[in-house]
Amino acid sequence: MQALKMLGNRMDQQAQIQVASAAASAVATTAAANAATDANTATAAPFIRAGDPEAVTLWIQVLEKAFALLMCTEAEKVVLATYQLQGIASTWWRATQGVIFLEGVVLEWNAFVEVFNNKYFFDSARELKMVEFQRLHQGSMTVDQYEVKFAELLQYALEKVENPVNRAKRFRDGLRPKVRSPLVPLNLKNYNDLYEWAQLVERDQNE
Repeated sequence: MQALKMLGNRMDQQAQIQVASAAASAVATTAAANAATDANTATAAPFIRAGDPEAVTLWIQVLEKAFALLMCTEAEKVVLATYQLQGIASTWWRATQGVIFLEGVVLEWNAFVEVFNNKYFFDSARELKMVEFQRLHQGSMTVDQYEVKFAELLQYALEKVENPVNRAKRFRDGLRPKVRSPLVPLNLKNYNDLYEWAQLVERDQNE
């Protein structure tokens, strides 16, 4: 009887191992599929010419997400991005490439993004986004929703809040008075700390 019991226990353990192995395999397969999807999105995101400046930002974001997944080098990022340029955009790049990246100069993603934005993200659109950032308030949004919008618009006003302390203060000043008031005495100067405290205050007030 003891031998049968031991055999039964061993079979149970083997079954559990098989289930765990199958689950791990399924997770790995899903992760690989998601990775492939992101990579395919990056390599299937042609840019011809955008009439909507926000489409420029979205295109860059899609590429950067895939670059992080694929762990691309700076040079690979530029090569993959410029491969997606078509039509007028491709013609522009062929005429501009030698000016930005002189022979022997290492390709840098940030340098490409800067010149690309200067070409396709018009000054008027950038100014509108900057004004939108300066006027941004939480209003009826949750703290999390406000933070997402804040981060989205932040890229258009970095020169205004380049100092981390000023960035945190701007985030705090845009919060609803009900959320902001308990935070003012804390005098938090770190953006992430301020965001976490705002979440806690909101959660406490909603309970």
